Amino acid sequence: MAGFSADFSCLSQMSRDIQKIGAGVKKNEAVVAKLMGNEYKNDVQALIPYKHGDLRRSVHVEPSEEDGHPISLVGSNKVYARQREYGGVIKAKNAPYLVFQLEDGTWIKTKQVYQHPQPAWRPAFDRNRVKYERMAKSVFNREDWESDLAVAETASGLRPDLTGGYL
Repeated sequence: MAGFSADFSCLSQMSRDIQKIGAGVKKNEAVVAKLMGNEYKNDVQALIPYKHGDLRRSVHVEPSEEDGHPISLVGSNKVYARQREYGGVIKAKNAPYLVFQLEDGTWIKTKQVYQHPQPAWRPAFDRNRVKYERMAKSVFNREDWESDLAVAETASGLRPDLTGGYL
């Protein structure tokens, strides 16, 4: 009678290794989400023009969760933040005209004005993209999980690697 025999004892060790990797990634994920959120907030604040400081001070980070993963929401509670970022028309609401004084002392009376965009959010992300990518990749700090995992006791002493190869 012909037969086939295979030893799958290394699968249980691989399963334990993967669980350890997952636990380490989950722990690092929360730390990196907070770190990236705070770093992005600081980068945005640095680009917001400073006049009174209200908009700059209003930029804040809120920890949250999406699909079981920690995330950081960075935003402002000022109603004019979107207008400042993208620009747009400002119209008189409670009076027939907007009345304001220019820096040279001239008074202006008009029904609407166009505010030019003063972007800070997108430029902050674009200028620091490499830094954020490096921070995100630190979730998978290979040196840390390499030292934590035991090498599977198999005939070949090999253990699958996350990249598809073998260690």
